[in-house]
Amino acid sequence: MARGGESLKSRLAHGVTWSTAGSIVSQGSSLVTAILVARLVGVGAFGQFVLIQSTALMLQAVGGLGLGVATTRLVARLRSHDAPRSGRVIGFALLFTLVSGIVLACLVLATPMAILRATLHMDTLDGTMRLVGVIACWGMLNRIYADVLIGLEAFARMARAHFVRGVLTLSLASFGAGIFGLPGAVVALAVASFTSCVVFHIMVRSECRNRGIHITFRGIRREVGMLSTSLCVTGSNVTLALVAWILCVSLARQANGLAEVAVFNAADRWRAAILFLPGLLAQVSLPLLAHTHAHGRRRDYHLLLLGASCTGLVVVAIPTVILILLAPVVMAGFGDAFVQGKPVLVLLAIACLPISVYMVGSYGLCAAGRAGAMLAVDIARASIALSYCLLRTSFTAYDVAVATLLSYLVATPLIGLMHWRVGAGKAMDERFQGAVVGAGSA
Repeated sequence: MARGGESLKSRLAHGVTWSTAGSIVSQGSSLVTAILVARLVGVGAFGQFVLIQSTALMLQAVGGLGLGVATTRLVARLRSHDAPRSGRVIGFALLFTLVSGIVLACLVLATPMAILRATLHMDTLDGTMRLVGVIACWGMLNRIYADVLIGLEAFARMARAHFVRGVLTLSLASFGAGIFGLPGAVVALAVASFTSCVVFHIMVRSECRNRGIHITFRGIRREVGMLSTSLCVTGSNVTLALVAWILCVSLARQANGLAEVAVFNAADRWRAAILFLPGLLAQVSLPLLAHTHAHGRRRDYHLLLLGASCTGLVVVAIPTVILILLAPVVMAGFGDAFVQGKPVLVLLAIACLPISVYMVGSYGLCAAGRAGAMLAVDIARASIALSYCLLRTSFTAYDVAVATLLSYLVATPLIGLMHWRVGAGKAMDERFQGAVVGAGSA
């Protein structure tokens, strides 16, 4: 059902409520899955599991070409007054993502095993490594389906889909790791991702039917411009994903590298858990910000941006303090070998404070059509993290955590500066236009 007649406050509350319910299950299941897999396969094998996941995420970013944000923005703008084009936009996004995912999966399957072993620093799991492309393909489709639902403000349906995906991932991964070890856990990821794709497809079709939007592939060539629109978002996604992957693979090549990868990822899972609500606020705010910005309601746009940023910062503060105090106990949950990661967890918990503001601010730049500014900030952040680690003769999980904190401490004020420049520039343009109109009238 359309929600255009409701106030921004009620729409935001509705979106956050349903998205929170779904993401609690999704993030909770991801965290519990990581803990169970780590305890079942051990620290070294869990490091390999993390490398496979990191590679799949990198491939998703490369293959997706930033189309998700462009899709959300267009669907949010068109859904209420141009249903035919909304259907074409969705059709183009789905078809392009599917083809791109299949191409990536085929490339991974065609890559010589020696190259995969050398790249991922693994001497085992020959057959299982081939599943990286498959996991990336289904992950790309899951992401684009979720972005469509966000653009339609169908947060209840998205919550149900996330619930199903979370339960499937938890049950299948724990079963696979317990019976077949690491290969079983990786196969379980592929199966759970495919099944959740089916669920997301059903949810999107149902929501579009209720709104009178017919998903079509006819005339989708007219929507190829979405790719150029998403070019800067593509640059941001690919840059950040590549940097994260390079750091992960480089860390694995250090002394006791797989254990260091495992420790950092275990701590990073808790960082992701803390940030789930700010992430939801950013996702829910994107269609609202795009809608208000498109209709010239600048005051509502800035108030919504400020409110979401402050709310995200407040809700992160208390869990951050709790996580710092309980860091030894939390890391011990993954196994005795992970207790050494307490300082890593503390640094990543502190980083949640600037990250919560950064997330909302970056979505705000996308909604305002300032993806180029977002790309510049993301490149700066990635450069800081990468140079801090790779310029050292050797580095550990602790160094990666320091790099993460430093990069966000620099990037978050830059996001604020970009928003100020956008607002100042628009104000100057309006004053100039007003002066010209006034002179013409005189």
